Amino acid sequence: MLENVQFLGRVIELKERCEAKEREVRKELGLSPGEYCCLRAFPMGESLDVGELSRLLALSHSRASRLVDKLVKRKMVSREVSESDRRAATLRLTPAGFEAKNRLVESLLDCERRIVAELSESERREVVNALDVLCRAMGVNE
Repeated sequence: MLENVQFLGRVIELKERCEAKEREVRKELGLSPGEYCCLRAFPMGESLDVGELSRLLALSHSRASRLVDKLVKRKMVSREVSESDRRAATLRLTPAGFEAKNRLVESLLDCERRIVAELSESERREVVNALDVLCRAMGVNE
């Protein structure tokens, strides 16, 4: 049983370190946690609607709409209302939104590069394989 506690403890520690990096990136970009998640979920170069975004974020439609409102106000997202259905709108990243998302992605990739630089090629493969096993065991990506 002690092995399980050590295992879970390490998973929790990794999660906390990842969250700390995300907080750092959010602070750098001046984003709230919700705005950060919303921006991170936005597909680069593609559009979506609030319903799709709410599903991606596992949020209610109204909560996703409020996050979009904030990002529209900050000029990171544009909202194009449908002419045929005034309730429907297409959402897209603006140039400012693209820039923020690129900075967000680049900060996280930089973090990953620093971690990977500390590992040998065989260690990298072992880590990826172990993560695949953990994801399968936890039902991730099913």
